[in-house]
Amino acid sequence: MRDYPLQQKEKEARLIWASVRATLEAFRFKYKRSGKRSRSKWSLFERLLWFF
Repeated sequence: MRDYPLQQKEKEARLIWASVRATLEAFRFKYKRSGKRSRSKWSLFERLLWFF
């Protein structure tokens, strides 16, 4: 961990990263191994579990 305060650019980069991650998680996106984004299939799986 760092002992010195973060620079303004580092703070902005972390804030952007956190907001993008929160948005992707909210809309259930995930990253594949190749780095491409894809919709998560968990919502369909959860519905099937609820049905059966």
